[in-house]
Amino acid sequence: MGDDNGSNPWARRRRFPLVAALFFAILIAGPFPFSPGIADTSRGTAFEGEGRHAGQVAWQGEVVAVLDGDSLKVRHGSETIEIRVYGIDAPEKGQPWGDKARSLAQSLAAGRRVTVHPRVTDTYGRLVAGVTLTDGSDWAGTMLSRGLAWQHLRYSRERELGLLEVEARSQRLGLWSDPLPTPPWVWKHRRHD
Repeated sequence: MGDDNGSNPWARRRRFPLVAALFFAILIAGPFPFSPGIADTSRGTAFEGEGRHAGQVAWQGEVVAVLDGDSLKVRHGSETIEIRVYGIDAPEKGQPWGDKARSLAQSLAAGRRVTVHPRVTDTYGRLVAGVTLTDGSDWAGTMLSRGLAWQHLRYSRERELGLLEVEARSQRLGLWSDPLPTPPWVWKHRRHD
């Protein structure tokens, strides 16, 4: 009965995770302006990237392989380019939730045309890029909203991505159904120790 006025301590405890998640979203958004979204980053103009992909505009290609939840190979003309999806870090092969993340990514993109929005070249020589799916949705946003990736805060501060992760966390979707899911960067570090 005390639920309605907030005096019930159990009701307050149930609200805490949602409040904490919203606080986290605001915190990560920080002073960064509201981004136009990964799918629109190139706006049809050359991007100010680094490495061999500098100066490229968005292009389309066919997905020939989905390596995991955040990596794929796309055929562009006669070249096959390995792409690391910008903004997210998905569970790795062999890691809990890794197979589910890869399976979702395959169902979204395998054998389909995508639009690639080049950003930079990573230390492994892969193109880091936003990827727009055939239906116009964003690969990173879809993985986050289904609870099968973390926003990669080291490289991405887009508010939309942070909010999608917070929403998936609050609904306990995908990997967020585990009490303490292990992020890929921690999982990889533990495997090397």
